[in-house]
Amino acid sequence: STETTQRISADTSLSTEISTNLSTALSTALSTETSERIQMNNNNLIPFTDFGITLDNTTLGNNWRETKDISLNNAKSISISTTGQYQTVVYTNTNTGIGQIYTSSNFGNQWSLVDDVSGELESVSISSTGQYQTAIALTGEIYTSTNFGNQWNQAEDFSGIQFVSVSISSNGEYQTAVALNDYIYVSSDYGNNWSTITTNIPNPTGKWASVSISSTGQHQSAMTKDDYLYISSDYGLTWKTVTDMSSNEIEDDIKISLSSTGQYQTAVTKNTGKIVISSNFGENWRTITNISNTWQGISLSSTGQYQTVIAENSYIYMSSDFGNNWKAILDSSNNWSSISMSSTGQYQTAITKSGKIYTLNTIIDTELSEQISTALTTETSQRISAVTSLSTEISSIH
Repeated sequence: STETTQRISADTSLSTEISTNLSTALSTALSTETSERIQMNNNNLIPFTDFGITLDNTTLGNNWRETKDISLNNAKSISISTTGQYQTVVYTNTNTGIGQIYTSSNFGNQWSLVDDVSGELESVSISSTGQYQTAIALTGEIYTSTNFGNQWNQAEDFSGIQFVSVSISSNGEYQTAVALNDYIYVSSDYGNNWSTITTNIPNPTGKWASVSISSTGQHQSAMTKDDYLYISSDYGLTWKTVTDMSSNEIEDDIKISLSSTGQYQTAVTKNTGKIVISSNFGENWRTITNISNTWQGISLSSTGQYQTVIAENSYIYMSSDFGNNWKAILDSSNNWSSISMSSTGQYQTAITKSGKIYTLNTIIDTELSEQISTALTTETSQRISAVTSLSTEISSIH
C-alpha cells in the first residue's frame, strides 16, 4: 500500500511537470512564431487571406515596373516560387533556334542567362521552394534542374513530340506535361522518368493546350484546343472528361491555372476571349460574361482569391474575389506572353513575346500590417489558451 501510494504520488508529480513544461514550451514557441511573423515590411507578406484580410482595389497591383529587356523574340513562359524569390523564364532565340533559360534569385529584380539548350522551349514550371524546375520543348526535349535553375540536364528526348505545357507539384515530385496531338505524360520522380497515359482516359491523344496541377499533385486539369477539359484526382493516373465545358464554348488557344488545393480553377481563351471559373475542383464551370479580351495567360494565388490575366496588346487584369470580378491594372501595348505569381499574390511577373520582363511587388501599407499583426496575435492567444486548457486537463486526469 505504501509503495503504491508513493508511485501514484510520483506519477502525479511527473504528469503535472510534463503538462506544465509542455504548456510553457508551446506557449513560448507560439509567441516566438508570432513575433517572427509580425516582423513585416514592404518586402514580406504572410498569407493574410487566412485571416479574412484583403488588399483593397487601391492597393492591388499598384507597382508594376519593367525590370529587364532581353530583346529576344519568342519569349514563352515564366514560373516563380512560392515566396517569389526564385523566378525562371524560357525563350527560344529566333536567330539560332536555341532555347535559353534566364533566372532571378532576388524577386525578379536582376536576371541572368544560365543555360542554352537544344530545342524550342515552350513552358517551364518550378517547385514551391524553386529548387526543382522543369522545362519542356516543342521539339520533344524535357530539361530539369535540381539547384534552383543554375544547371540543367536533359531528362528525356521524345523526338517528334510537341510539348506545349508542363506543371509540377509543390515539392517537385509529381510532374505532368501535355503534347499537341499526342498524350499526357506524367512523372513521379522529380522529372527523371516519364510515362504516357494511354489508358484510363477517354481520348488519350488530343489537341492538348494547357495543364495545371495542385500543390500536392493529386488534382490535375488538362485542356484541349477543341473545348475538352479532363480532370484527375489521383496524380494524373486516371482522367475523366468534364462534359459541361462545351456549353461554355471553350476552344482555341487555352490556358488554365489551379489554386494550391485545386478547388479553384480558372481558364482563359485567346480567340473567343472568355474567362471561365470553377470552385469545385473543375467539376462545374461558369463563364464571366462582363469581360472579354484576347487572353494570353492566367495565374492564381495559393488560395485562389487573387488572380491575374494578361491580354494580347492590352491590359493586365486582376481579381481579388476568386475570379468573379476583374479590374484593369496596367494599360500597355505589350504583346503579353505569360504570367506567374507568388503564393500570396504579392509578387508577380509577366513577360512579353519580345523579351520584356515586368514585375509587381504589391506594397503593404502600415494599416494593413497592423491588421495582420492583430490577427496573428489573436490567433496565437487562442492557440496558447487551448494548449493550457489541454495541459490542465491532462494533469487533472492523474
